[in-house]
Amino acid sequence: MKYKIPAALAITALAVTLSACSATPSEPSATADCTPDSSLTTAASGKLTVGVPTFMPFTEVADGKPSGVDGDLILAIADELCLEVVTVPLDYAGLIPAVQQNRIDVAIGSIYRTEARAEQAGVTSPTYLDQMGVISEAGVSTVDEMKSLVVGTIDGNLWVDDLQAVLGGEVKLYPSSNELKQDLEAGRVDVAIDSFGASTLTFEDSAYKVELMTATDDIAASTEPGQTGFYYPKENTKLGELLDEQIDTMREDGTIGEILTKWGLDASAADTGAARLL
Repeated sequence: MKYKIPAALAITALAVTLSACSATPSEPSATADCTPDSSLTTAASGKLTVGVPTFMPFTEVADGKPSGVDGDLILAIADELCLEVVTVPLDYAGLIPAVQQNRIDVAIGSIYRTEARAEQAGVTSPTYLDQMGVISEAGVSTVDEMKSLVVGTIDGNLWVDDLQAVLGGEVKLYPSSNELKQDLEAGRVDVAIDSFGASTLTFEDSAYKVELMTATDDIAASTEPGQTGFYYPKENTKLGELLDEQIDTMREDGTIGEILTKWGLDASAADTGAARLL
């Protein structure tokens, strides 16, 4: 969580504490021989300048280009729009300000679609869901299984209040995924609950199993997880329209599901449902 408390604010709650910083933009990537929409304006003509934080498996800069789930998505979109991608590494705290100042055209990074951010910048159609992940050695995935176990999660996650209510207020809260992971490995908690996407990478090649949380009406985030999206300058409505068109098409033709699977996530996260803001 992300610039999201987390997903990334759950982003993760850790992500929002990062300080804003930027690096020198990379050289633009090459695109096919096509012509951008003449009515579209971007920070640099013929280019799409993208702010890229580090939060795998969602985003990072690799070989000067965006990588991860969001990286693959934005590269595919830019290709369809005949735009060359210019990559600007940024911390999460610097993304929205950079969008507002028109220093970047798009901010990516598994960022929650929220009412507060939508007042500051334009937000696209939902890209995918930030699903709940349950980490344990036994492969726990249901609330009933957790009732006799010690459960921990990140303070600030969407599901904290509901989880506390269901488990009698006994859930241990942590400031970040790092501390939660340490206590899980030390045996101080039996079950950890965090973003499914981030957890699949964190616990890769370990003795722990990462399961999708079994949906229950008692925990709203298990049935209606937070949606993520890209952010762009609010006044650039044309860019927003084009981004939405591409995202919706990629969801409908299965491309987003394929990209999620490529990075170890569940393709069901592409089934976002109707657009909504937190």
